[in-house]
Amino acid sequence: MARRAYGWRPDTPVVAGPGAQAMIQLLPYLRTRGPVLVVGRTYAEHAYSWARAGHKVKEAWSLTHASEADVVVVVNPDNPTGRTFEPDVLAGLATQLARRGGLLVVDESFADVSQETALGSKVASKGVVVLRSFGKFYGLAGLRLGFAAGDEEMISELAAELGPWPVSGPALHAGRAALADDAWAAEMRLQLAVDALRLESLLQSAGFSQVRGCDLFRMVRHPRASEIHRSLARDGVWTRAFEERPDHLRFGLPGGPDAFARLDRALETAKDGGLTSKAGFGRLGHRAHRGDRACRARPRRRDRRPGPALEARRASGGGDGGGRRVARPPPQPAGARRGGAAQAGRRRRVRARARPVGFALSLPLGGLPYGYLLEGVLASMLVAQKSLYLHVRAVRDAFAAGGIGAARHAVSMIVGRDPSKLDEAGVSRAAIESAAENFSDAVVAPVFWLVLFGLPGLFAYKAINTADSMIGHKTERHRAFGWAAARLDDLVNLPASRLSGAIVAIAAALTGRSAGAAFRAMREDAGRHASPNAGWPESAFGGALGLALGGPRIYSGVAVDDPWMNRRGRQDARPEDIGAALRLFRSACAAHAGAVLAVFGVATLMG
Repeated sequence: MARRAYGWRPDTPVVAGPGAQAMIQLLPYLRTRGPVLVVGRTYAEHAYSWARAGHKVKEAWSLTHASEADVVVVVNPDNPTGRTFEPDVLAGLATQLARRGGLLVVDESFADVSQETALGSKVASKGVVVLRSFGKFYGLAGLRLGFAAGDEEMISELAAELGPWPVSGPALHAGRAALADDAWAAEMRLQLAVDALRLESLLQSAGFSQVRGCDLFRMVRHPRASEIHRSLARDGVWTRAFEERPDHLRFGLPGGPDAFARLDRALETAKDGGLTSKAGFGRLGHRAHRGDRACRARPRRRDRRPGPALEARRASGGGDGGGRRVARPPPQPAGARRGGAAQAGRRRRVRARARPVGFALSLPLGGLPYGYLLEGVLASMLVAQKSLYLHVRAVRDAFAAGGIGAARHAVSMIVGRDPSKLDEAGVSRAAIESAAENFSDAVVAPVFWLVLFGLPGLFAYKAINTADSMIGHKTERHRAFGWAAARLDDLVNLPASRLSGAIVAIAAALTGRSAGAAFRAMREDAGRHASPNAGWPESAFGGALGLALGGPRIYSGVAVDDPWMNRRGRQDARPEDIGAALRLFRSACAAHAGAVLAVFGVATLMG
C-alpha cells in the first residue's frame, strides 16, 4: 500500500517502522563511520543522530560539498524553510554516491503536500534511502508509523534492527485505510493549499517578512520574533522559535475558521504592542494591506469577507459585526452616517500618512536612471493578480480532485456567500465573479492611480480601499455606519471599473472570443448591478464567456435577488468555465500590462 501511495515501484524495498524519527536515529549505526553532509540548517535530529553515532558531520546550505561526503542527508521539502530540491537532481546525486559506495538519505516527511518534489519512482534499490512520515499529513502523530524505502542492503539491515513487530496492529490497520483513500488525500491537499495561502496572506499583512514554507507550515522573519513568540503564547497560539535564529518563527496551519480568527486576534494584540512598527512599511504598510489580504484580492462587494481587523473586533464584541453590504443603502438616521463618516475620517489620517510614504519612496527613485522601473517593482507588491489567479484556480482544481465539497471549501476563501447552498453552477459562477470584480479592484485600480500620481496615488488608494473593507459593511446594529467609507471607495473605483471592462473586452478579442458580446453586456446590464462599479467587469466577463453571472444568491441565510449580468448568457456555469475565465483573466492582465508599458513608453519619449 505504501509503494502505491508514494509512487514507488512495485519491487522497491520498503520497511515500516514506528515513525520516521525512530529510523532517523537507527540509520547512522548501519553505516561505517565517515564524513556526513547534512544539507541546510534543517531538522536538527539528523545532524545530532549521525554525530552521536561517531560520524564526522558537516552542515552546509547547498550540495556543493556532496563529493566530500560518504553520506548526504537532504530534507525535501525542508523543515523549517520549505526549500525543495528537484527529484532529478537528487536521483543523479544518489547515482553518483552509489558508484563509490555512498548513500543519499532523503527525508520526505512533508512531501505528502508537494508530491512533485518526491523521488517516487526514481527511488533506486542502491545508494538512496527515502524516509516518509505518516502522521504529519494524516494528523495522526501518536500512531507512530513511518516508512523507509530504497537501498536493498540498508532496508534489510534496518528491518533487522527494528525487530519483528516494530508497528502496532492498530497503526497498520489505520495506515492501510488512510493510504488507500485517494479521494480524501486529494481533497485535503487542496484544502491545505488554500489554508496555507490564507495563512501566508495573514502573516504578510501583519508585517512579517520572508514568508516561506510548505502547505503544512510557514516560516517567517521579524526582528522582534522572540517577543512576538511570547505574546502569541500568552494568547494561546504556539509557534516554533529558533535559538540559533532568534529572528525567525514557524507557524503551523490553523485548524479552521475559528483557529484563524484566534490567530488573527493574537496578532492584533502583538501588533498593538508594536509588532509592525519596525518592519517593512511599518504600521502604515500593515493598515494599507489589511483590506485585501484575506486572499490579497478582495471578494466582490456583497461577497467581501470582513477583514482580519474587523474579525478581531467582532470576536471582542465591539465595532461592526460584518455582514451584507449594499452600494445604495436606504435613508438612515443621520447619527449613524455621521458615526461612519467619523470612522472614515479617522482613516484619512492613514491616507495622510500614506501619501508622504509614497513621496518618500518615489522622490529618490525619480532621480535615478530608470528609477520608474524600481517604482514599478515596489508597486507590484500591492497588485494582487497572482494571488487572485491562484485562489480562483484552486476552485477549479478542487472540482477535479475532490468534487463539489472540495470546491465549496475552496470558494469559501474568496467569497462571503454561504457555500453550503451553492451547487456546481453556483460555485463556478462565484469563482468567476470573484476573478472579474477583483480584476478591477485589485489589479486595474491600483495601477490606474499609480500611473496618474505615482506611489503616493497608489498608497492613498490602498488606504481608502482598506477603510472600505474594515468598516464598509452593513449590519442590523449599524446599517449606515459604513456608508461614508463605501461611497468614497465607490468614487475612487469608478474610472478603473469602466476601464477594466474595456480591457476584458479587448482580451476577449485576443483569445478568439467576442469583444462585441462583452461590450453589449456592459451596455445592457452593468448599470443594473447594486454596485456602481462591480457590474462593469462582471458583465464584461459574462459577455465574453457567454455566461450569466450574478443573479439570486444567499448571504447569511438571507435570499438576495441580484440581477443577472449578461442576462442573455447561460446560467449553468461549469467547472471548465472557470478554466476559460482564468485564460481570459491572464489575457486581460497581459493587455493591461501592455497598455501600462505603452503609457510609460510614451511618457519617457516625451521627456
